[in-house]
Amino acid sequence: TDSDSDSDSDADTDADSDSDSDVDCGADYATPAPNVCITGALPCDGSVIYATNIGGSTHYDMLAYEGVCEDWAASEPNDIYDGPERVYEIEVPGGQYASIFIDSPCATLDARIIHGSEVCTDEIQTCGAPQYAGATKWEELTFNSVYGGSAGERYEIVVESYEGAMGNFSISATCGN
Repeated sequence: TDSDSDSDSDADTDADSDSDSDVDCGADYATPAPNVCITGALPCDGSVIYATNIGGSTHYDMLAYEGVCEDWAASEPNDIYDGPERVYEIEVPGGQYASIFIDSPCATLDARIIHGSEVCTDEIQTCGAPQYAGATKWEELTFNSVYGGSAGERYEIVVESYEGAMGNFSISATCGN
């Protein structure tokens, strides 16, 4: 039951009817400033990170992705990915799958997986597209780690602005066999 003093039917203290377990477009999510391009680590335990791409890096853009990233809007203008992005590092244990889910109801964002040992590379060697290609308000990325032994493999998950879109989002990852 609702025991707070606002005039809605949920148990939180803001005046709306949702339970606030999802992305709040009006929230001020404290998102770390990127170091070159990395915002932070993405754990494989399913925990949800709430963030914003506002104030993110602009390291990756259409020209960096072109010709390398599968299904990366090759017919689009070169400036569609010039807005701010957030880049998260994830280490996937060798031979395991990683499933990443991004919910961005506040802005149309896109996402990519970049594989490699070099942080914020200027020469992308391999990358992958979301399960459902194209910029949307949610993205789902599922991929199998390269068999790298017990140390696993390092990936960068890019939450990219599409046509300058900026807003809050959530990101989570689970890894397993």
